[in-house]
Amino acid sequence: MPKHAQSIRRALLVAALSIATAGAGAGAPPATMIVGAATAGADLEAPGQLRAVRQAELAAQATGQVTAVLVRSGEAVRRGQVLLRIDAPGARAAAEAGEAQAAAAAVQLASARADFARSQRLHEQQYLSDAALERAQAQLGSVEAQATASLSQARAARAAAGWEELRAPYNGHVTSVVVAVGDLVGPGQPLVGVYAPGAMRVLADIPETAAGELALGRPARLSFLPGSCTGAPAQVAQWTLVPAIDARSQAMQVRVELPELSGCPPGSLVQLILPLRAARVSLAVPRSAVVRRGELDAVYVVEGEGRVSLRQVRLGETAGDAVEVLAGLEAGERIVSVAAHFRPAAAGKDPIP
Repeated sequence: MPKHAQSIRRALLVAALSIATAGAGAGAPPATMIVGAATAGADLEAPGQLRAVRQAELAAQATGQVTAVLVRSGEAVRRGQVLLRIDAPGARAAAEAGEAQAAAAAVQLASARADFARSQRLHEQQYLSDAALERAQAQLGSVEAQATASLSQARAARAAAGWEELRAPYNGHVTSVVVAVGDLVGPGQPLVGVYAPGAMRVLADIPETAAGELALGRPARLSFLPGSCTGAPAQVAQWTLVPAIDARSQAMQVRVELPELSGCPPGSLVQLILPLRAARVSLAVPRSAVVRRGELDAVYVVEGEGRVSLRQVRLGETAGDAVEVLAGLEAGERIVSVAAHFRPAAAGKDPIP
């Protein structure tokens, strides 16, 4: 399980606490406890982003200059509403040239069809050979193909010229306007972002190396920024790992489909917490039980017959008043729970009942 790809959620729980004595009053035995073990679930945290299911970045289809910007970010728009205008003289000229070529091709096609009909009549009267008729038919086919190509080019040129007015594809809201009046734009350049209110989804990328560790059948959790998306669910039962790897980032995408959410605009950041198949046993002790000796951490362990010894431990993460013990202790061992109230001079000498 790669460490750089995962964040393990450790449940630092102190289980089966057994306080042998309260330790109140001078000379009273110190309070002790039994070190408990708890199973910590393993999770993968992936930063994600909220997006609308119907969301698009509208781009320029021709080279030109922006002459009017008619909307602002956050504004509501209707389907078909003009968002901005572009002066694209090259597109208009291409459309006019395409129309002329299509018209010329149509004339040539009509002439070729008339010639072929005449050749058929001559062939029926045996004034034209079979080979000559075949050549006439081939010539007609070539002209028909040229006419079809000219018509398609004219339609494409007309469509490009029609993008001088950029219109909203559906009722929704503007998310971004990235151009201003006077800007020169080219084909494929993003101009305006729009989205339609409704169903939402969370998109997050995870490393390819971590994909095989996911527990696909278990629920995932969502964590939004405090105060944002208060209506969003904290847990979802269904989520999808897209079976494709991005060539550049070597990451795989996880999608979570959500219903319409109020107060959750697209682009909101969300932490997606995905379950992993692995789990681990975690030991924890109170921070008050830890003794610091230079660069070392230790606890007082109550051994057989109540004898106490100072034992070095290796600590992990801290959660509240508990600290994780990675090495040095085992579940079921008895320790002094408040090291500050224990006299080190008595360690190993005065037995603890």
